[in-house]
Amino acid sequence: MARLQERAAAAGHSLEQEVREILAAATATDPAAMAARLRARLAAFGSRMFGDSAELVRSSRDERSA
Repeated sequence: MARLQERAAAAGHSLEQEVREILAAATATDPAAMAARLRARLAAFGSRMFGDSAELVRSSRDERSA
């Protein structure tokens, strides 16, 4: 904890801000990696088209509330 406090002080940040920045950096997504994952998911569906599900959602909601 002392090292983290020193790191925050050196950067002119509060401890909380330093932790937030560390977490943000650790969870940042590489745009190229994200694009590759999206292409892989799209390829799994091929050229299939999916219809609008609004009517199904409405129907299900109406059945539950009846």
